[in-house]
Amino acid sequence: MQTSSLYCSILVLFALVLVVAAGGGSARGDCPSIQILVDNDIPGSGYSETNVYNWASRPVAACYTTYRYLSHDNTVAPNNDGTRWGKAIWQPTITEAGWYEVVISYRETENRTSDADYFLYDDLGGVAPFVVDQRGTGNCTSQTLGQIYCAVGGACRVELDGTDDSQSDAADGTLFDLVSCDPPPGLDASVPLPDAAVSPTPDAATTPDAATTPDAHVDGSGPSDGQSPGADSEPEDENYTASGGCNCRSAPVGTAPVGLLVLLVLLALFAHRRQR
Repeated sequence: MQTSSLYCSILVLFALVLVVAAGGGSARGDCPSIQILVDNDIPGSGYSETNVYNWASRPVAACYTTYRYLSHDNTVAPNNDGTRWGKAIWQPTITEAGWYEVVISYRETENRTSDADYFLYDDLGGVAPFVVDQRGTGNCTSQTLGQIYCAVGGACRVELDGTDDSQSDAADGTLFDLVSCDPPPGLDASVPLPDAAVSPTPDAATTPDAATTPDAHVDGSGPSDGQSPGADSEPEDENYTASGGCNCRSAPVGTAPVGLLVLLVLLALFAHRRQR
């Protein structure tokens, strides 16, 4: 009788551990592992710009192939209007509703803006502003801004607003990492969100045209971005190499808690010995 009771206890504990390992006790639940990269080098990924003529491309030390930056240099942005104003928008195509961690990337340099204004738009009608100092030594940089709720067919997105000053904002790939499929408090995930809860799609946003966008500095050298003479010019970057990808955080994946299983089995054995 005691042996049968022991076996039953072990089977119950083992079943419990399997449930936890499958995700029942994790923050992700039954969420799939989804990472969505929206990038200027991936057509159809959801990247767009306003005032495309004020943006230029460069591959050196980019996080993902090339990065974009606002310029009034007539060589790299020949149709610029002299303002160095523009917006970059990253709007992913969502196939699984949930909470997404947003990781932006850009190439920092000493002449980048000290006041890059990012806005996170969720599909609950909310918007969160962030100010990022993009100045640095010339490397690819990634930064986590936070988590937003995105709905299937919604308009969650990140916007970089470079229209507040004449500094040069830089834009590269943005990663949307699904971390939880839990609906927001009070929201029934099976009911579509009302129109008022979906952020509007950006107006007048256009995708850069590869045929008209200057392919500048392919060899890591070339003209400056024209910010100002001398130290404010775009670095020549002979000492930098393209990274080919950001050191972005990977989505957590549920794993079997082997240590917990061993502990529970030992506890069951100990209880059995006490009964004897």
